[in-house]
Amino acid sequence: MQSQRRKSTVAVVTTALTVSLAVGLAASTLLAPTTATPAATSAGGDDARGKTPYALTGFSFGSRLIGGEVPAESGRTAFSYLGCTKTAGLDNTNHLADINVGDYGKVSGISSRSWTTEKGDKVASNSQTKIAAIELGSGNAKLVIEGVRLRTKAWHDSKGFHKAGDARILSIKAKVGGVALPIPANPSPGQHINIPGLAKITILGGTSSKSAHHAQITRRALRIELNDGTTLIVGTSRSGINDKAPAGLLNGWGRAASANLLKTTITTGNVAVQPLKCTGTKGEWVSNHTAGVNLPGLLEVGAASGAAKGNQRDPHNAWAHTRGRIAHVLLGGELEIGAIEAHARVIKRNGKLTKSIKGTSVAYIKAAGESFDVPKPGQTLVIPGLAKITVAKKFPGKFGVRVIAVQVKLLDGSPAESVVNLGEAFARIKPQ
Repeated sequence: MQSQRRKSTVAVVTTALTVSLAVGLAASTLLAPTTATPAATSAGGDDARGKTPYALTGFSFGSRLIGGEVPAESGRTAFSYLGCTKTAGLDNTNHLADINVGDYGKVSGISSRSWTTEKGDKVASNSQTKIAAIELGSGNAKLVIEGVRLRTKAWHDSKGFHKAGDARILSIKAKVGGVALPIPANPSPGQHINIPGLAKITILGGTSSKSAHHAQITRRALRIELNDGTTLIVGTSRSGINDKAPAGLLNGWGRAASANLLKTTITTGNVAVQPLKCTGTKGEWVSNHTAGVNLPGLLEVGAASGAAKGNQRDPHNAWAHTRGRIAHVLLGGELEIGAIEAHARVIKRNGKLTKSIKGTSVAYIKAAGESFDVPKPGQTLVIPGLAKITVAKKFPGKFGVRVIAVQVKLLDGSPAESVVNLGEAFARIKPQ
């Protein structure tokens, strides 16, 4: 009976993950398949065939939902990024069919792309975000925004560093009490549009900077402040290039989770991922949070976050630290894992590197009401008929280290497996 019950649990767990992909986890950060995963792009190392003299960064995402009565912050949806690289020819894309904005409506057709190029003496970091439609409101007040697109580019050529970007919104339409509101065809950055009974829209612009050693540009589309206090940030694209990283290229990311289902091309992408900038963060944490995901009886992920920080002091001294956290995970209503943390640290002191996963931990593992001892780092707990659970799975590299706090392989009685990574961190300092 126990074996049969656990086999049923596996079916429920696998179904839970599949269902969660189909519904986009109702305004969570689960992502559709990418053409190049961040792990491959950021952790795979620079390809000498495309190596350039410049540190290239970029990211783009569709939307971010914050606060109010909406039960979960969405993190960055359809997030694609290049954490830090010198390689031209990388291409990272992401897609998401739609996300729900509480009971207000949805954002549809989100896609993002970040890529690097080299042609002649021109080396560039490029990013782009596209959103097909935003539909909010019902009854008395309705808002429809279509055709949002943002593009940024930072590059170096024989004349130095440069940056360029643009933002386009095809149309903004609103009705209150069945009457169309007059809205400018091409609203300018800083302009506000009030939709009585629903929201206030602010047209965003962006920031940019350029010097003899760098160029950086960010473009943002919209901020929509709903009447309940919820804020929806729509569309962000950023590109950067520089030639100043004295101690080397800081690189890495912290993320809450990722999954591969049944060894197919279906993946969750990354939940609450936060990359580390090439030149560091001046020692301050930068985080990406999600309040959690709840599909009752199927999949529950508690508060989760990815975070990164680092600093470069001089050519011989620098440090990088990334972190992935999840409060608790419940799979199939039966397998529960709690207080998950992954930490990756790399310190360059007097030119020498030390690498550590100190702080990586798991508080407890339970299944069917039974508590299990948490395995020692690198060891595996096997729950027959249900799962293999490996704790603090470490991947050391020449210039850095990656760790998965908990890797769960859900067994379904066939040669196929579903792999869920909970709490991940990667950090690296690569010489120039």
